[in-house]
Amino acid sequence: MKSQTPKKRLKRLLYEINRLPDFVGSKLKTGHDSNLLGNTPLHAAAIWGDLDAIALLIENGGDPNAVGEYGFTPLHQALAQGNIDAALFLIEKGASLKLENGFGKTAFQMAEDRGAECLKRVLMAGSGK
Repeated sequence: MKSQTPKKRLKRLLYEINRLPDFVGSKLKTGHDSNLLGNTPLHAAAIWGDLDAIALLIENGGDPNAVGEYGFTPLHQALAQGNIDAALFLIEKGASLKLENGFGKTAFQMAEDRGAECLKRVLMAGSGK
């Protein structure tokens, strides 16, 4: 059986995200579309910690610095869920460590709040972003 093309994988991923309660009725068609709260498919992938989905969405226009509900970026979402690998991948792909969410917290502060010392060191190393 042939593997799916990136276009078909994206279409399938967006179909799955459109079925999530927060996205019902959003009719997402691209990696940079958003729901009424401002959350993008990349926010959902970050919550899931799905690195393949994150990569696919960024390759198709997903913005790692998109601001959604409560001022959360995909990086804030990954950290809130404890998805360290997703957070590190988002940083690699250009996610800013300096953006504050709606509660005035940067990604670094969120990592610190969670007590994730290893992640905190990595975030410090990338603090120029």
